[in-house]
Parts: sequence; structure tokens; C-alpha cells
Amino acid sequence: FDRLAPWAAIKEARPLTSHWYLAFIGTRASKRGRGLASMLIAAVTRRCDSEGLPAYLESSDPVNVSLYERHGFRVTREVVIPEGPVVPLMWRDPLG
Repeated sequence: FDRLAPWAAIKEARPLTSHWYLAFIGTRASKRGRGLASMLIAAVTRRCDSEGLPAYLESSDPVNVSLYERHGFRVTREVVIPEGPVVPLMWRDPLG
């Protein structure tokens, strides 16, 4: 069994349109709650807006969906990994 095979659905779901892809955003557990992730997301979304490009991400934890929604992302689809997590796929159109 190929351990990465279930993740193929996520790769296949990626948009074909030009966009910024937010691959990884994270903070250490000891540093959470200080707005660091929001600062990282805001820096990227400002650039997206200035370039007129949308942004896309896969949330590794559904708990984080509300954080991304506060930055203008919306869930466009969810991929269910067999015997694994539900992965929300999120999109943000540029502002302006």
C-alpha cells in the first residue's frame, strides 16, 4: 500500500488557475495565541491583493478554518482521506 496514494485526491483538486499556494503556515505551540499566524497570512494576502492573484490552501486541521476565513478564505471543497482526516480546501479571491 502506497502511504501517499490517499493524498492524490488533494493534489488533483488543486486549482489550475494562477494563484498563490500557501503550502505551510504554522507556529510553535508555545507561541500560539499571539497573532503570529495572522501576521504571516496577512503578509501573503497583501501581496496577493497587490498582484491581483487569488490564494489557495489545504487546511491541515479543520479547527484552523475560522482563522483562514477571517483572512478572506472560504472552503470550496472537502477531501475525505480514507481512514484519515477531512481536509478543507480553501480559496481567497484578491481584494481590490
